[in-house]
Amino acid sequence: MLNHRAITSKTPIINQVINMINIAVVALVANGSKAGDISLSFSRTERPARLFVENNQNFLKPCYQGEDYFYALRNLRIDLEKEGYFLACKGNLTSVYPSGMSADMSNGLIAYQYENGELLKVNIFDDVPADQYSHLGSVENQKKLRRSLIKTRKLQRGK
Repeated sequence: MLNHRAITSKTPIINQVINMINIAVVALVANGSKAGDISLSFSRTERPARLFVENNQNFLKPCYQGEDYFYALRNLRIDLEKEGYFLACKGNLTSVYPSGMSADMSNGLIAYQYENGELLKVNIFDDVPADQYSHLGSVENQKKLRRSLIKTRKLQRGK
């Protein structure tokens, strides 16, 4: 479940703007254990997608950008991986990747998780429970698994 922080204002127009902003609090994982939290704020409709990092670690930029939120998250993950951290969110699972259509329609917030031979729709910022931290993976391993699944599916269809 995505952790949201409620923000309100007494001014209706400000509330309209605030309601477009989402805040995700995501666990930072190092060596298979929770090492803290990181807050990410974003607007669902913004293109290019930008993630704003709060509770900033010294090595992180305050903002990460991408063609959609999956790729903005990927850019953040690359910096975290250099320091030995992973984010405990669905977008950091090796078995999660968006399809072209899901990325376009959700601005990269919805992806598919390959699990037990099935594709399940997930929000990339949904929490990953501690018992699944071993399934968190690098950007490179995520790409490799996706390529492997595409190749396997093509072979199964005889193409």
